[in-house]
Amino acid sequence: MIILIVDHCYRQNNMVDRSSLNRFLFFSDLIWFLRTGKTISEVTYKKEEYGPTPINMRKVRSDLLTLSLLKEEMYNRYGYPNYLYTPSLSVSIEKVEIMLSPDKVGVIRLVSNRFGGLKNATMLFSASHRYGPWKSANWHDNLDFRNAKTDLELLDWLELEGLLTQLSSDKKETK
Repeated sequence: MIILIVDHCYRQNNMVDRSSLNRFLFFSDLIWFLRTGKTISEVTYKKEEYGPTPINMRKVRSDLLTLSLLKEEMYNRYGYPNYLYTPSLSVSIEKVEIMLSPDKVGVIRLVSNRFGGLKNATMLFSASHRYGPWKSANWHDNLDFRNAKTDLELLDWLELEGLLTQLSSDKKETK
């Protein structure tokens, strides 16, 4: 998922920083969960200071960097270090996409298209902290995606952003 998100944003001339990457993963998993009852990544997210964070994110990111499948560049943002990610040119995105179903790749692209670029980071921050899975958890606790199914404000926001409408039309086309 990480490679697809970074590559897709990069191809649209959008950069992905560390916290935005976590949010892209979170929203891709959340939307897939609302559609199927499961997440794409099959990982648990924790409520951390800067937003929903996959519990294994440091290790996965480190592994991708060590294997040269992802590039990382440190920069200064508001006086604090942050990191931008770009794809490795040696990665075959087609081979990565084959490992996921076309529907899962579609959700990842949908989220990347809608929220790509650092200009959307503030909006993503606000959205990831405003709804059921986040609000119902204590600090450092696991986020419960099941809370999203009854969070009408979240469902309305996803619909307004065109994320649920797009998925609904995708389902109709595949039947």
